[in-house]
Amino acid sequence: IALGTGTTVIEGNTISDVQTGILVPAGASPTIIDNQFEETTTGIRIEEADTDAVIEGNRFCGNDSDLVVPEDSSITLDPSNEICDDG
Repeated sequence: IALGTGTTVIEGNTISDVQTGILVPAGASPTIIDNQFEETTTGIRIEEADTDAVIEGNRFCGNDSDLVVPEDSSITLDPSNEICDDG
């Protein structure tokens, strides 16, 4: 899912077997909640450090990377997100 700029709500989806589950471009401030990311290369990729993205209540299972952000970003996965024990 490649988002446009502005605000968007992505809720309740299962995203699997893709390169990037959700791509958040510069200028986007999405709410990404209650989704499941399975076997992706990257679950969520944030392209710009300055965003008001809300990332809560998602489940990440078997991904190479769950969340990829720019080096200067303060965005982290909220504790309400779940990382599956793949081992």
